[in-house]
Amino acid sequence: MNRKWRLLLLFCACLLLLSGCACKHEWVEADCVSAKTCSKCGETEGEALGHDWIEATCTEPKTCARCGETEGEALGHDWAEATCTEPKTCARCGETEGEALDHDWAEATCTEPKTCARCGETEGVALGHDWTEATCTEPKTCTRCGETEGEALGHSVEEWTITTESTCTEPGEQTGVCTVCEETVKEPLELAEHTPGDWEVITEATEGTPGERVQHCAVCGGELAREEFTLTPEEIKQQYIDKCSTYTYEEIARNPDAYSGEYAKLKGEVIQVMEDGDTYTLRVNITQKRYGWTDAILVSYTKQSSSEPRILEDDIVMLYGMLFGTYTYETVMGNEMTVPLMFAEYVDIQ
Repeated sequence: MNRKWRLLLLFCACLLLLSGCACKHEWVEADCVSAKTCSKCGETEGEALGHDWIEATCTEPKTCARCGETEGEALGHDWAEATCTEPKTCARCGETEGEALDHDWAEATCTEPKTCARCGETEGVALGHDWTEATCTEPKTCTRCGETEGEALGHSVEEWTITTESTCTEPGEQTGVCTVCEETVKEPLELAEHTPGDWEVITEATEGTPGERVQHCAVCGGELAREEFTLTPEEIKQQYIDKCSTYTYEEIARNPDAYSGEYAKLKGEVIQVMEDGDTYTLRVNITQKRYGWTDAILVSYTKQSSSEPRILEDDIVMLYGMLFGTYTYETVMGNEMTVPLMFAEYVDIQ
């Protein structure tokens, strides 16, 4: 029984040997994408080699060194523009295009060496200034660039002659000869002083309000000064007096209402004085006749200052004030008397 199994196993082994490939292989060597392969039967051996890449350059894409296959695109040049000393150059591969630009020289000046306007490179040194000394009319000056230093010396004249006198609006002129350069020199004179004229009142002042006045030059008419001004007590009095008019007793007694409120100046003789401190009530005769004064009026007056002298009977006075119609009073005899009434602002004792 065991012998039969052994013969069966031997028979199977022979069948396996007889069933193997009987092809005589013709191999195609492996490449980047394919393993070593029989061109007759297609049998393979081993694996594909894979690509051997060379990185992309400015002009070539990424390329397999083995099979030549490419991937992507060439990088293109990374140009650095041409300079004075170098042509246009690729920063990646060093390839050049064209030529260097050469220097664009600006010639040396007094303060700067010869310099390339393009790259700033310098050559040599600055020339330095070529100074001409200052004169009467020009400062120290460089003949090369025109730069100046300091100021002109100015003329030196020892004796001047006035050729045109100054006025208050036009400067005059004087001439002389410079002792340094011998040039005839003309020089303007200062304006003459203005001649102040009288003050001109623009707005009249009153007792309680300042006025305005202006002063002009008497020669040219130009305005020299402008100011506010107030009246002195004397001016206030004179201003009051100037608006007073003279009236007769006949006028103010016959038509008292017509003259009520009018400013009046009346001269007369004091015939009665009633004094209460600085306030007076006076009876004054205002009509002068050959043998004395007649025609009494009643006057109310308060002194401007306590330093004024007292008013006494028989004083001759000048009255300045406002008429106020008539006033009726009872005499010592019991009779009524009606007389013109005046409120005096000023009383001058003659």
